[in-house]
Parts: sequence; structure tokens; C-alpha cells
Amino acid sequence: MEVDSIRHMLAGISWSSPTQHWSTLEGALALTGAFVKRGLWPVLVVDALDNPALPKVRGCLSEHQVAFVALWCDADELTSRLTGRAKAYSEGDISQYVNANIGAREFAFEVVLDTTAQAPSETAEMARRLICGEGVQ
Repeated sequence: MEVDSIRHMLAGISWSSPTQHWSTLEGALALTGAFVKRGLWPVLVVDALDNPALPKVRGCLSEHQVAFVALWCDADELTSRLTGRAKAYSEGDISQYVNANIGAREFAFEVVLDTTAQAPSETAEMARRLICGEGVQ
């Protein structure tokens, strides 16, 4: 579930509003909980989270089996990926900032995956394995 896709569905969305972003993220987390309670599992929630948000999100999902996976790639590869995206999904400065700071995070519950050479389907499969407790190869 891509949080920005949900944000895109909202009327009058302000892409620069942290309040709207957090409200949409909370909605995505509530939807995740509803899916899991109905046996639809695993659920991947995709969003760019900064350091203060990550523990808050973890708290919202504390009753579920979760894995926090930070996706990292080479800066040049990230620029290439962003170039092909629609404007709403290509916030280059923010994406580069988050990507550059992933290595500096110190959350024991977070796994960092280098996706530089991975197709989206391969990245999704690696994340699924982590959520299901299978690990990555």
C-alpha cells in the first residue's frame, strides 16, 4: 500500500503538508490493521519516514507482526528512478535527503535493504520475506 497513492486520492491535497501526510499515514495504518484482522496478510506499507516518525508508526502497529524495512539505493540510481515518475511521486530533494540519511539511523528494529540492482518485484519479495520472518538471501 503506497501512502502517496492514498494521498493522491484526497481532494485538496497539499503535498507539502506534514499534517495531511501524517493523517493519511494513520489511515493507511488503520487499513493495514483491518486487513490483518481479516486474514489478509502480509501487508506492505510504503512511505518515506523520517527518524521522528518511525517510532510513532511502530507504536501504531504494536499489536501486529511487522518488519521495518528501509529501502536504500545509490544516489545516481535514485535520481534515474525519480526522473521517470509523475511529479507527485518524484520529490527529488526529499527523496535524496531520506536516502542519504538511512545509513545514519540507529533503530535496531529496522533492516536496510540496498535496492540499487533490484527490480520493484524483487524488492517487494525481499520485504515480504522479512515480514513473514523468512529473512533475505
